[in-house]
Amino acid sequence: MAGVAELRTAIRRQVAALYGADYDAEYNHVTAGGHAVDSSPRDIAAFVLVATEVIVFEPVLYDS
Repeated sequence: MAGVAELRTAIRRQVAALYGADYDAEYNHVTAGGHAVDSSPRDIAAFVLVATEVIVFEPVLYDS
C-alpha cells in the first residue's frame, strides 16, 4: 500500500463520485506518491506486465 491511507481513501471517493468507478484503497488499487520520481516507477509497474516491451523517450527528466 503506497501513500497515506486517508489520502488514498479520499482519492477513491473522488474517483467514485466523478466517474462511478469504485476501487479498494486498501488493496493496492489506489496509490499516491509525493512527486514524479517517486510515483513514475510505481505507476509503470502497476500497468506493465513482466516481459513486456516498454519504450521510453529521451531525455527523461526528473525533478531531482
